[in-house]
Amino acid sequence: MIETECNTKVKIIRSDNGTEYCNQKLTDYFKEKGIKHQLTVPYTPQQNGLAERTQRTIMDKVRCMFQDSGCDRIMWTEAANTAAYIINRSQTKKLLAATPEKVWSEKRIDLKHIRIFGSKAYAHIPHEKRTKLDPKSKQYIFVGYCEDSKAYRLFDPLTHNIIKSRDVIYYEEQMF
Repeated sequence: MIETECNTKVKIIRSDNGTEYCNQKLTDYFKEKGIKHQLTVPYTPQQNGLAERTQRTIMDKVRCMFQDSGCDRIMWTEAANTAAYIINRSQTKKLLAATPEKVWSEKRIDLKHIRIFGSKAYAHIPHEKRTKLDPKSKQYIFVGYCEDSKAYRLFDPLTHNIIKSRDVIYYEEQMF
């Protein structure tokens, strides 16, 4: 993505010694792309300070989102993705009051679609998926935003599935 969108080659990636980074598949990928993989010394997060601090910021927001919403911790990845989404659309001093998303995409950022994590949401059921007497909507829990479409991510508490929908009515004063 960086090479495509920024027209620049990734030269070095620094990571800890986690198995998600230290495996043959990723090693082969780095070799194929000519990327140098730097590993930090075990138990020294200071060597990867920016990434560690960013992760801390995200997890601080996740804890706040859980405390406010009362959502189950099984949704922690959804909460982390939502926290990162919001951080990327929030102003920062380092970028002179710009947002990371604005700097990256050079597009104006619209925040009208931002919703409260864990709030009660009703998604419209299309005509094709219901009969005349069936309900026109179903209750879900709002858990995030789709990066690949203009839709919201909603959690079904009965099936534990995530659905995507753009036609949603929110009751943000009510947590599920």
